[in-house]
Amino acid sequence: METTADKNYHGAEVRLCNDGKYRWEYQLNMLTNPTILLVVLKIFAWIIGIGWVIMCFSALIRGDWDALKSLSLMMLAMAGGFLVLSILGYLIVAWMYGGKYIVRFEMGDKEIKHIQQPAQARRARKMGLVTAVVGA
Repeated sequence: METTADKNYHGAEVRLCNDGKYRWEYQLNMLTNPTILLVVLKIFAWIIGIGWVIMCFSALIRGDWDALKSLSLMMLAMAGGFLVLSILGYLIVAWMYGGKYIVRFEMGDKEIKHIQQPAQARRARKMGLVTAVVGA
């Protein structure tokens, strides 16, 4: 039987709870550990890179060398814009989370759960709603 203490367990050390699941919590300092930011930047780099390759291939087939040059400059400017916006967005999210991304892990016999802290999950939902409204 799982107790309330097991469900609400907070701590960095791995602990075997009464229900047979292991639980632990990890706090990632978003300002000193750029892991999340680097993942976001890699995603945008792949998106822009694949788009650039497809458009360059199209320009090469047509033999339009001027379009290839202007396309490359446009994609470079777009990459710079995404870089600035990604860093700014990351800093805003880090500020809203208090500089830390807190996650709890729960490992049973058949699965490992990654559970976002409830307060941060509420903030993430609100940020998503604001983003959707502004985007619309």
